[in-house]
Amino acid sequence: MIRWKVTNLSRESVIVPYCRYKRIYNEGMTIRAESNSLGLMTFKRKKDAIKFAKRISFGRKVYYKILKIQSIGRGFVPKKISMSVSIESLNYFYSDDLSRQSCPPPDGTICYKSIKVLT
Repeated sequence: MIRWKVTNLSRESVIVPYCRYKRIYNEGMTIRAESNSLGLMTFKRKKDAIKFAKRISFGRKVYYKILKIQSIGRGFVPKKISMSVSIESLNYFYSDDLSRQSCPPPDGTICYKSIKVLT
C-alpha cells in the first residue's frame, strides 16, 4: 500500500544523529527497521504526515520532507510510541518501563518492518 514518511530535508529519520534507529530514505531504496523496534513509523494519509511534521516543527517553518513509500509486509498500529525522538527517550521507551516515556501515536500512524521509498 502507498503510505507517507516524514524525514528531515536530508531524507534522514526524524531521530537524533548516530542513533541505531536512524535511517536514510533515498528514492528507490528498501529500508528495514531495527529488529527490536516497533518498526518504521509511517502514515496512512499524506494529511496526517503533514500534520505530524507541523507539530514537531513547534510552529516554526517546516524543515521536513513528506516521502511517498510502498509498504512491505503487514503493518500495525502501535498503542504507544516514544514521547520524544531523543536517545534517552528511546532507551526508556524500549526498556521494561514503557509508561515513563510514551504517548499515544499521532493520527494515521502505522508501522512496518520494511518499506520501499518511491519519491
